[in-house]
Amino acid sequence: TPSGFPSFRSPWESVSSSSVHTKLIVDALLIAAINYILAMAIAKSFAEKCNKVLDTSQELLALSCANLAGSFFGSFVAGGSFSGSALISAFNASSLIHNFVNSMVMMCILL
Repeated sequence: TPSGFPSFRSPWESVSSSSVHTKLIVDALLIAAINYILAMAIAKSFAEKCNKVLDTSQELLALSCANLAGSFFGSFVAGGSFSGSALISAFNASSLIHNFVNSMVMMCILL
């Protein structure tokens, strides 16, 4: 496994044929739909638990931006995590510092 961060590259560089694009579009749309449904299920369950209003268009925009940025580095699909959200909820994390700590731990692992 290579260490460090992946290099920046266009997501279209690895796929040269347009016929491959048409074959992948159905799979990509299915993955996007499943990812969005999963993220909305997580967000809805925790919004109800915390008595907050869920803005689904904001969630869609956040997922879209994260996946678009990640596509230039060959990342996996970004999405929600039931176990991670449950753990954060169990610790009553009321600020976003846990995201910073999580990202620093991941950066140390990658480097």
